[in-house]
Amino acid sequence: MTRTGLVLAAGLMLVGAGTATAVAQDCKEVFVGRSRAADPVNLRESEKAAIEGAIAHWRQQVRLSYGWPYRYWTSARNKLVKCTGGPSARACSVSARPCKRMS
Repeated sequence: MTRTGLVLAAGLMLVGAGTATAVAQDCKEVFVGRSRAADPVNLRESEKAAIEGAIAHWRQQVRLSYGWPYRYWTSARNKLVKCTGGPSARACSVSARPCKRMS
């Protein structure tokens, strides 16, 4: 095999190894976080605050169960956000599988 062929083969092996690592991410079972917020003037702000609170609750539960590397909402899989309520208050719940953040 030529030198160029060896370099190309080695490069392809590295790309394949990186893909395998991404697929084998360490994830746990689903956790749920909940929160409520009330803003009689602005429903959008009330929902935003309720979602942020629910994510904070989710992160806290995950951190207590599995530790700091799993607490990142951005690394979670199978995320679901549901909000209900009327014109003056919103209640939101979030659920997701916490996955260990790869550094």
